[in-house]
Amino acid sequence: GRLLSKVGNDSLAIIELEKAINLDEDQAGELLGEIAKFYIKDKRYPEAIATYERKRNEFKTKLSVQEYNDLGKAYYFGPNNYVLADSCFADVALLAPTYSSAILWRARSVYKQDLTNENWLAKEHYAKYIEMLSAEDLVNPSYKSSILEASKYLGDFYVNSNEKDFEKAKEYWNLVKTVSPEDKQADAFF
Repeated sequence: GRLLSKVGNDSLAIIELEKAINLDEDQAGELLGEIAKFYIKDKRYPEAIATYERKRNEFKTKLSVQEYNDLGKAYYFGPNNYVLADSCFADVALLAPTYSSAILWRARSVYKQDLTNENWLAKEHYAKYIEMLSAEDLVNPSYKSSILEASKYLGDFYVNSNEKDFEKAKEYWNLVKTVSPEDKQADAFF
């Protein structure tokens, strides 16, 4: 199965790894993790979810931090179950408290549960995400889109929520301008 996966035959690899699980249940947890990764790679999210749940429930194997993260993304992108996605990302945040991506994905998951911002559910998570970033992260191009996402949300929060605070809003919109000087939303705010 592993050899088949190395040459790009993931579908056949899954079949062979399933056979291996039936032959050696001691390796089931590890093998199920490998199978789930194939499903994630192919964006077959329902199958990935079922495989991770099988690993966790049937074989009583703990999921790794990466597997919880992948399971959260599978719930997020697959059946759009944002509550279960948030639960997985919360587990990631508990297991790896310095992993800022888990906090970002929690923010995204709870935002999807409150698209009209009636309760501003993502505020706490977006604020924590921004706090976790280092000075180097703030100028790193790979963080640009997530910084813009979080800062715009927080800027809107301090303009439109019951907790109106022009100075806090200005702080977040300034961050948007720092990361993206030509941003039209930031221009509109100022």
